[in-house]
Amino acid sequence: MKFCNLPFKADRSDYQNVVDTIVQYAKRNRSILSVYLMGGEWYPGISDLDIVLVYKDENEPLDFPKKNDKTEKIFTHRCLSFHKDDFKNFFFFYPTSNIRLLFGEDLNPINLKEKYSNKEYKMLLALNLIDYLIHKMAILPFKYKGSKNFDVRQRIAELKSLSYDFEIIEYLGFEHSHKDFLDKIKELRLNWFNLNRNLEILKELSQETESVIFNLLELISDYLYRQDLFQIEFNDCKFVNRDFKIKFIKNYEFSTFKRNKIGLRLPIIKGGRINLNFPASSSILFFIWKSNKNTNFSKLINNRFSGVVSGKQLTSNFIDDYTNAKNLIFDRFVKTNGFYRAPFLLGFSGFDLKHNKLSLIISLILSILRQ
Repeated sequence: MKFCNLPFKADRSDYQNVVDTIVQYAKRNRSILSVYLMGGEWYPGISDLDIVLVYKDENEPLDFPKKNDKTEKIFTHRCLSFHKDDFKNFFFFYPTSNIRLLFGEDLNPINLKEKYSNKEYKMLLALNLIDYLIHKMAILPFKYKGSKNFDVRQRIAELKSLSYDFEIIEYLGFEHSHKDFLDKIKELRLNWFNLNRNLEILKELSQETESVIFNLLELISDYLYRQDLFQIEFNDCKFVNRDFKIKFIKNYEFSTFKRNKIGLRLPIIKGGRINLNFPASSSILFFIWKSNKNTNFSKLINNRFSGVVSGKQLTSNFIDDYTNAKNLIFDRFVKTNGFYRAPFLLGFSGFDLKHNKLSLIISLILSILRQ
């Protein structure tokens, strides 16, 4: 296996220069209302930059400066782009993120912790953690199995993101046994250039991720079974679309996970579809997503998710706000052909909406013909 995208020598001034350059370009663009910096402390040569752009309209994307070698390494991906009407919902998608205004109008996205009760806020955190597990963390242990390349900086960032997941777990009231693991990740990032075995340590930590993520899933499942906002019964169900096949299993046997009889299976299968088994309690995320039946993302979920609610219906102001935020950002993503890149959409796109409408028309014609 070849190690690629290795950490490089840099200092804080290199990062600040890139930030300043992006801000100067943004100031020239009349469509950009605000620029935010997202994330925590920089670890020069290891961290990348997360920039959030908020636009007044959808007409004029930012013309980025040409990248030199160091800029290319620091600024590794496109900015997060939000329409001003959607940015108010930023923390529905990134509830534990820090953002700092760099330029423009301070738009003050909704503070979820202040707006909702403690029970509701905890549930929002739990929902986000399931969402993140499905889209990112569940495949983390298997990501480089069979691969020719091992992206070092990306893997360090992935391991670092586990600390945010365990922040949620701790806020939900759970203790966990992974403090040493998280400390080792922090130490590796802090002292990368001074360690003789940095690559070996990174590989060793990567090998631990399967049990760590499994424990995350076990803890969040326990929380969802014990929560008392919604009195519902969790049963076997599944979600299947082009990119995901997720089975939610009522009698999920955590003890058999490491023997691979049930649990998170090797995710990449035919056609690149991610194949996952989750505890049935995690299906609450999909019940909530499909609850707003008159909106596009919810319709797509409803048509591909087999679950039926047993017990108390899932109705609440914070659920309406959460599903509306998801649907609004999905609609903007479709309308602008991905210019506003929405987070965690299960691979859905405008194509699925068109296909969904066609399927409904065909079903209607067939039902008429049968009469």
